[in-house]
Amino acid sequence: MAKSFPMQILLDRANEDLDAATKQLGVAQRERTDAVNQLDALLHYRDEYHARFAQTAQSGMPAGDWRNFQAFIDTLDAYSTKITGYSAAKVGQPLSDLDFEHFSFV
Repeated sequence: MAKSFPMQILLDRANEDLDAATKQLGVAQRERTDAVNQLDALLHYRDEYHARFAQTAQSGMPAGDWRNFQAFIDTLDAYSTKITGYSAAKVGQPLSDLDFEHFSFV
């Protein structure tokens, strides 16, 4: 029987904790990547929808259609905020690597 290192139990526990933390980090990073991809797709769709609306509005649009457009844009904006908050909460930091300046929010 091999002689046991006096601190082996603590070393084993520390390694187990490190393994668990590494797995949790991997899950959080995958969730963040998924959220960023979902947000990018949502913002791209929003920009396309806004461009189609702007083109349609140039030829005149009923007030009801305008309200429907604004309500839908508000829904997209709220969902993008939810995605951003979810991702930031999982990683513990803001999504500073996303450049929101090029998106035109109405």
